[in-house]
Amino acid sequence: MTDGAAALRFLPLGAASPGERAAFFALYHEALPASERKPDAAILAMAQQADWVVELAIREAEPVGLLVLYRARTQPIALLDYLAVSASARGGGLGSALFARVAALAEGRALLVEVESDGDSGAPDLAQRRRRKRFYARQGCRQLAGLAYRMPALGSETPPPMDLLALTSHDAIARETVHAWLTDIYVHAYGQPADNLLIAQMMADLPAQLAFTPFNPAGN
Repeated sequence: MTDGAAALRFLPLGAASPGERAAFFALYHEALPASERKPDAAILAMAQQADWVVELAIREAEPVGLLVLYRARTQPIALLDYLAVSASARGGGLGSALFARVAALAEGRALLVEVESDGDSGAPDLAQRRRRKRFYARQGCRQLAGLAYRMPALGSETPPPMDLLALTSHDAIARETVHAWLTDIYVHAYGQPADNLLIAQMMADLPAQLAFTPFNPAGN
């Protein structure tokens, strides 16, 4: 553990002061595009639920990061909903310290991570997408190959195509298990009906087994 990681304090959002809550949401809005953000009121409600961990990372009295983690009750999965580091604290290993915190909180579940796909070579933020995927590759994540992951719309904007990464000891997963995991995420993490059409679209033409594979986000 680095000195910076050792100095971190993780404050549950439900126990935060008004100023600390304001710092959490300022970072939340700075780090995430509108198409991928839940309403602030929804985040506050999640912070009161047993299935969710919502924390502000503080170092030397300064808010420097946040994490939002969903831990399923009926499936052996956790979903990293949000992970963000403040612009002033980037580049010093803080992101890895936050991810280590998330991995520990997953408590042995397969830790799933949604990231914007780097498959579109014409995306204006392609370099940023690749940097984000390289970060998760360094943390040991692999990609669930063959799944064209779609996040449900959280507002008026449609989220971009996504990739689903995982930190897991499994090398492959059965198609039926993928369906169960996706349904759990949609119902309990996003408040969507179990028969959401996006689930059926993602499941269409998938093979009987899907592999977790290393990925190269460098594009070469």
